[in-house]
Amino acid sequence: ERKLGLLSAQYRLSTHTLDRRIVDACAYLDEHVQERFTLRQWAAQAHMSPSHFGYLFNQVLGISPGKYLLEYRMQLAKELLIHTDYPIQEIARRVGYPDQGQFSRAFRNAVDNNPLSYRRHGLRNEGP
Repeated sequence: ERKLGLLSAQYRLSTHTLDRRIVDACAYLDEHVQERFTLRQWAAQAHMSPSHFGYLFNQVLGISPGKYLLEYRMQLAKELLIHTDYPIQEIARRVGYPDQGQFSRAFRNAVDNNPLSYRRHGLRNEGP
């Protein structure tokens, strides 16, 4: 079974209503999250034009591909911050950001907390 990230719960509930190209695009993201790619490249991987890809993605999931990508990367970053001791720079690389500064800004904007504070707070809440 392929991991489908943020799509997994919806995928299990409604496989018959999801467009296979969007499911495959989400699986592609899961497998290539550490890579930098544009919406045009992601759409091409799904064999669609960027405009059709964006339209279909939004129709199927109710979210734009760009927002899905950001939310996916931030969710993965949160998991890595709490469950690993990787340096922030390594987490940035693993979720597709070329440098720690860019990742920290994106994380702060998305989560309203910086990665190090999130890690400290998250670890306190993970105890027995």
